[in-house]
Amino acid sequence: MQRSTSTSSRTRCIIKEWAEKYRPITKNPKLIAKYPEFRNIRELYSHRGNQVDSDGGKCENYLINYFSKTRRIDSDYMQKVCMLYALVSKDIQTFWPQFMLYAHYHDEMPTHYQEAAYLYGKLEPQSMDISHMPFDKEKIIDRYEAFNQRAQQLMQSGLQEKALAEAMRSEFGNTFWWAYYFNRGSKTY
Repeated sequence: MQRSTSTSSRTRCIIKEWAEKYRPITKNPKLIAKYPEFRNIRELYSHRGNQVDSDGGKCENYLINYFSKTRRIDSDYMQKVCMLYALVSKDIQTFWPQFMLYAHYHDEMPTHYQEAAYLYGKLEPQSMDISHMPFDKEKIIDRYEAFNQRAQQLMQSGLQEKALAEAMRSEFGNTFWWAYYFNRGSKTY
């Protein structure tokens, strides 16, 4: 017992020394040039054209795929995370099993989940019959119709997608429908 306490104290002391040594860099990044151990990193960083700055979304795609397809009923928190990732996936066939599992265990259905279910039921009616689902008429059905009408009007006026997204953002930017059609490439982690 005594040995692990002393090892733990030594480890903390080493970490503290390390943190104190590099703390000045956090306040002034230009000081990094004074540290010889960062020479190779500085060399690579100076050639920005060769710089690797992304994994191409592999990490994010893995998380979305893993959680959106995981079915958990033993943990309410995990079930909510999985449902959220199914929503983020924007994949209709992935969404429905999570939605039905969530609906089975929860009395309240969050607005964005209802919005997604309503949209997906309209886009692919053969994948799920939504005619008997208890959607909130004002918040979901009427608002979806308003979203659709506004989008049609703006498209007929000749707006391109980016301008259309901006024109609809103030009224519908907080909906799943707006995110589904216009929000691309956002990071979720």
